[in-house]
Amino acid sequence: ILDGRHFYRDWQSICLLLSMLFCAGLIAGNGTVAHRFFELPPLIYLGKICYGLYLWHVPVFLIIRLNLKLGEAWEWTAGIAMTFLLASLSHFLVEQRALALRHKFG
Repeated sequence: ILDGRHFYRDWQSICLLLSMLFCAGLIAGNGTVAHRFFELPPLIYLGKICYGLYLWHVPVFLIIRLNLKLGEAWEWTAGIAMTFLLASLSHFLVEQRALALRHKFG
């Protein structure tokens, strides 16, 4: 499903269209569906840990794929769970402390 021309043509077109609609909704004002969507607590939390997700996803998936030899569904399940766990831990144990130091020392 993620291989070939169909992925690039169909799925990326759908993602582009949805992104454009969300951007238009965000530009339109505070009461729009897009604003209410991005104010949902899970999305706010996702925004807080997004840098950690970016940093951790590649090493987590490489380690799982090279060492555990799971089926594809289990690789994705374990990879996503471990990535979220590590991103959350690094957010609270590293990033928050670094931000506290920045505020302390200006």
